[in-house]
This record gives sequence, structure tokens and C-alpha cells, in this order.
Amino acid sequence: MRAANLVADVRAADDVADPSSYAAAILGSAVHNGRWLTPASTLLSELREHATRPLWVFSVCTVGETTSFLGPRVSRLARRRRKLPIDLTESEVPHRFFAGVIEKTHWNVAGRVFFVVTGGRYGDHRDWSDINRWADMIAADLTGEARAVDQDLRRETATSATPATSTSTTTTQPPKLPPPWFIHNFWRAHRALHRVSRGRFLWTTSSKRGWGALHLTTIGRRSGKERGVIIGYIEDGPNLVALAMNGWDEGHPSWWLNLQAHPDAVVQLPHQHPHRVRGRPAEGEERDHLWKRWAEIDVGLDAYASQR
Repeated sequence: MRAANLVADVRAADDVADPSSYAAAILGSAVHNGRWLTPASTLLSELREHATRPLWVFSVCTVGETTSFLGPRVSRLARRRRKLPIDLTESEVPHRFFAGVIEKTHWNVAGRVFFVVTGGRYGDHRDWSDINRWADMIAADLTGEARAVDQDLRRETATSATPATSTSTTTTQPPKLPPPWFIHNFWRAHRALHRVSRGRFLWTTSSKRGWGALHLTTIGRRSGKERGVIIGYIEDGPNLVALAMNGWDEGHPSWWLNLQAHPDAVVQLPHQHPHRVRGRPAEGEERDHLWKRWAEIDVGLDAYASQR
């Protein structure tokens, strides 16, 4: 901005006393749990009260437009599925995602395992050439200069600012799922965490998810050796109910094939000692009843199942 002879005042979001005193604003925030930090969100609401003044916003997150903390496949998936971390439904505000800096100390143990499984790399992932191009575009808009600005970037930024809702009639799309390899790797990482933590990282059905996570030990149908896996479950009276959905991939999961060959197994529930169980398939009315129970917890269950 200063290189374009514009007066720039750089401040933290919670250090701006009078937003109306600025002729234009560029506001950004880190993204935590899919949302901007509170001070930036509050300031954005105040700035948008002055709709006639130019405003640009950016988010610093795991996956930027040109760089990412994560591996290429996961990054491509994240870019397709992500939503804006702020409410832009009332008016169009140009927005751009930038990757930031990530260090090992920024994650807990579970986060570090997930980071490795998804091909994550620690370090500084800021793309300064992308940042500078975006800044040049803003400077050109503010000064009115007819300079050569990357048109692809301008179109991409305008697309990112499109409101998430629309009054036009649209066709309902089936819910999107991460690819099966990602789901399988997530549960492998979960199992590894359970092992290295000596039994932690399980939860009961009273959690906010509405379903629990248990550790199941089966006998391999081919090897005859014990095989451990962590699966989701709900309770139906004295019974523990799990879905053999295989990450919504084709075929049956190995643990279910093992149970078919050797129904006797061992289950460990959160905060309990392991105990023996006997696996069996639910059929007929019982199956319909249990499926309905799961669908009450996961409203997208029928739609997910239809994609197998």
C-alpha cells in the first residue's frame, strides 16, 4: 500500500478505536475451528456498517489458494469442500485464503498424528508472491491506476466472495465425503493414538457426537491372530451397535469379515476393562430399528449409504 503512495495504518483488530475513520480497510484473521477469531469478526461487523467504503478480507489457515500445510491430495479436497469462515451473505466482500506458519508445538498429540497422516509439513507456507499480487490488485483499485493486474486472480477473488446462499432454485446435491483412503487413514491414526496412549482416545455415547468410540479385538479370518480396530457405536439396551460401512467404500470392513468367521470378540469401552462379546448381524425389523437410531444421530446417513 505504501509503495503505491497510500497511507497505511497497521493495527490489531482489537486495537481499532474508530472503524469509521478509515477510507478503506483490509482485514484478516487466523481461522480456528472453521471460524475467524472473535476480535476480527467483531471488527468486520463494524466495518460492514459502512458499506460505501471499500473492504477486503483474508483468512490465514491450513490450506491457502496457492500453498498448504498438508499434502497435495488432501489440499485439493479441502479447497473443494471448504466454506468461508465468516458470514458474507449480506454483501460481496472480496476474500482470499492464505496459508500461514505451522510449528510442531502448535498441535497436541492427536493433531500431530493427523498432520503426519495427511502429508503435513511444518514451517512457513506463506506465498509472498501471491500475497503481493493480491495487495497490488487492491492498490490498483484504490488508486484507480490502470496497471496490469493478474486477471485470473481478480476473477478467483470475486468467486471466493460470492455469498454462500442464493435465492435461485438449485438441485439438491448428495453430501460429499472425504475419499475412502482419507477415512481409513484417519481411523488408523486413531488406533495408533489409542495404542501409544495406553487406552485413551475413546469416548462414550453421551459425547456431543451422539455416538461413542470403542476398541474391538477380533480374530483374523486368515491369520488366526488378534486384530484390533476402533469403531463407532451406539447402545440399544444391552447391545452395542456398529455400522460395518467400511468408510463408505465398496465391500465390508475387515473387522466385520473377521466377526463373520469368528463371532467371539473382545470390546473395550471408555473407562472400562475389556470384556467378551459375540457379534451378529441385525436383520429384518431389528435392522430397520437400529438404522433409524443411527439416522437420528447422523442425518446424512441415508444419503451417504446411497453413494456406495
